[in-house]
Amino acid sequence: MLAAYYFYSSLIEGNAFYKINTWEKGTILFDDVVYNDIWMKYETVADQLIVTADTSTGIFISLFRQRVKEFSYAGMQFIRLEKQTDRNVPEIGYYQILAKGKLTAYERNVKTLKEIIDGTTLIRRFEEKIKYHVEKDGKFYSIDNKNDLLSLCKDHKKEVQQFISANKIKFHKNLEPAIATVTAFYNRL
Repeated sequence: MLAAYYFYSSLIEGNAFYKINTWEKGTILFDDVVYNDIWMKYETVADQLIVTADTSTGIFISLFRQRVKEFSYAGMQFIRLEKQTDRNVPEIGYYQILAKGKLTAYERNVKTLKEIIDGTTLIRRFEEKIKYHVEKDGKFYSIDNKNDLLSLCKDHKKEVQQFISANKIKFHKNLEPAIATVTAFYNRL
């Protein structure tokens, strides 16, 4: 259920956490009970939520993944997706919800620890991989560009294309806000 959490070495380049490397107060749905004002960090190497009662005590707890269904902090909402017979979830784990409705857009962020030997030096760093998915009618679709998203908006394709043009949304420059904005617009139609 609970386990002590030990931080990675400070000699590793980068960090293991999702976007924010500071403690943030948030809300957790743990075993169907809501806990508010909890200090937390989301660690994406092991895909686990780390909590503490006091950020200065040095006592950090890793919560059992299967019991944390949802959590939110710093204006971001996360949900744990599981494989189910009626849903083709791409990968078990936590996903940030970017937009919710007829289309629900998700971001999956995974970091790995890479070790490279350069001469006689061992270089260790965190590398990040971000994937975007949209759920429509219980099915998940990978989104890598504007066309992937537009293919899911066929019933309102013209309106969505006009919205993208009018708002000068550039998918190739910053995919996350583009997906979130366009999905939210589609959900209002």
